[in-house]
Amino acid sequence: MIVLNSKPLIIGLSHLGQIFSVGWASKYGKCSVFDTNNERLNAFKQGNLAKEERFLISSYKKNKNKISFLKDKKEILSYKNIFITIDTPIDHVGKPDYDYLFEFILNLKPCFPQESNIIIYSQVYPGFSRRLLKDVFVDRKDISLVYMVETLRLGNALHEFKYPKKIIFGIDKNKFPQILNKFSCKKFIFNYETAEIYKAAVNIYLFFSVSFANLIDNFCRENNSSYQDLVAPLRLDKRIGKYSYIQASLGISGGHLERDINSIENNFNNHISKKIIYYLKKNDQNRINLLKKKIKKISLNQTIGNVLWVGASYKKEAFSESNTPLSKYIFRNKNIQQLFV
Repeated sequence: MIVLNSKPLIIGLSHLGQIFSVGWASKYGKCSVFDTNNERLNAFKQGNLAKEERFLISSYKKNKNKISFLKDKKEILSYKNIFITIDTPIDHVGKPDYDYLFEFILNLKPCFPQESNIIIYSQVYPGFSRRLLKDVFVDRKDISLVYMVETLRLGNALHEFKYPKKIIFGIDKNKFPQILNKFSCKKFIFNYETAEIYKAAVNIYLFFSVSFANLIDNFCRENNSSYQDLVAPLRLDKRIGKYSYIQASLGISGGHLERDINSIENNFNNHISKKIIYYLKKNDQNRINLLKKKIKKISLNQTIGNVLWVGASYKKEAFSESNTPLSKYIFRNKNIQQLFV
């Protein structure tokens, strides 16, 4: 009988995998990592990590000796507990490429040992885990597939990974891997679909909050009022709260909300619900026109030369410029000659 390595193996070293591996080494002990993308793997080895995450680099330096690196994917055969932590790619409007994640897992299938636990920590759509069972693991009944919901907030992800308030799992046939008991917080164990929908539900709620703010801001602009004056008293209402996403903006940013909104819209069969999401997206996309109108108004009286955009990231302490108002403005105005950030 082959005794498999008891250490967890973390596969996928994009932002999500970096947080998971460093967080695990810091709190739980030794782990191993691997990525089929040599660029990501080498960057992680050299400590070139996500800059937007506070304490990630310093924590990596302190705990690097607890992290082992696989040299070849054949070494995956030695591990019983395998976490898939590759971020699902999104384009400039937040459309997710779930096929990339599917192919990523499919290509690794021959390397998964008998009786192994495969825990998917990546961002997926409702039905993705069942698709894996049907199209990838149909001939591997020995594998226990688990979906673990990722709800980390960019900028504070390492702390939230180490000290979660709750974790949601999606499992089949009550196969709950022992290693997941390492997480001592409150656990919610559902079927695959319920766990997958939870992740989307959180982002859809936030999407509606942002959409509410921008909708009321539009109304205020039509009625000689300032929405900004309403934000403080709104946050004092217990039904809304001080941490709510009710700041008016140039539109949804970051890609995370967009990814799940696109996913839900594409998979919704209810025509009315689908239309609600469609028109809220339209309202969100039109918010960038506020900036365009402002620039057009200024240009009537003076020539606009170089433009300085202060705060290119979509939120404080984030370095990513993907799916930000800046990137959306540039994409829709490709005739811009010079733009400094």
